[in-house]
Amino acid sequence: VVKVLTKKMTSESINASNNSGGTALHLAVAPEVIETIVWPLLDTMDTRAISASNNVGQTALHLAISNRKAAIAERLVDLMTPEAINSVSRATGKTALYSAIERGMEKVAIKLIEIMSSDAINRPNSVGDTALHLAAQNGMDEVCELLISKMSHDAILHKNNSGNTIFNVAKNGTEGLAGILVTKIKFTQHPDDIKYLERAISYLDKELALKGNNASLYFKKGNILYVLEKKAAAVKCYETALSLEFSYGEKIWDN
Repeated sequence: VVKVLTKKMTSESINASNNSGGTALHLAVAPEVIETIVWPLLDTMDTRAISASNNVGQTALHLAISNRKAAIAERLVDLMTPEAINSVSRATGKTALYSAIERGMEKVAIKLIEIMSSDAINRPNSVGDTALHLAAQNGMDEVCELLISKMSHDAILHKNNSGNTIFNVAKNGTEGLAGILVTKIKFTQHPDDIKYLERAISYLDKELALKGNNASLYFKKGNILYVLEKKAAAVKCYETALSLEFSYGEKIWDN
């Protein structure tokens, strides 16, 4: 029915907004509406209407993510303007990226990171959390890696309103985050690099104190020390990793 109606309606009618600033697309992504209604609208609406915000700053993308409609959200990312993609919903104070991570919609988050501006990615929410805080908290390693590749140094180590950095909230510990940071720093030159690495070492030491002998943690620490040109200490960490798990010999060789 919707497909037939969209063919008969004028462009002005299809793209029109109501008194709340919402379009037919805003209504179509509501939780109680079946998804098949959305596709004909996306085929016929213009970019301006698809990207429109309602009176509280919500785009159809914000609503699709909020209502866990992943397939629609992924398609909207391809069709909307950069301004709409980077926008903050005044109703929630969140970007679409933050909401996608919050809902566990990893594919949507990855698509958004690839095209969003650095400013929008770096932006914290009302309680001071960045998208990276939430991704670390939810154990979304691939999302963390992509975020770190695009975020500023200050934003990566940003403290939220509770004083927590990403290392304090990481669900899977700090091992993965430390490794990602080392990879980033190997290819960048920034005066804060040493601060990053030293912070990563301090958190790895805390994990070693909790977990005891852990080959992966020693290997990560060795990588960081090597980048800091503390090669004797790095070798000791590599030797410990190798003694705990022989397979790390190949990783150390590759490194």
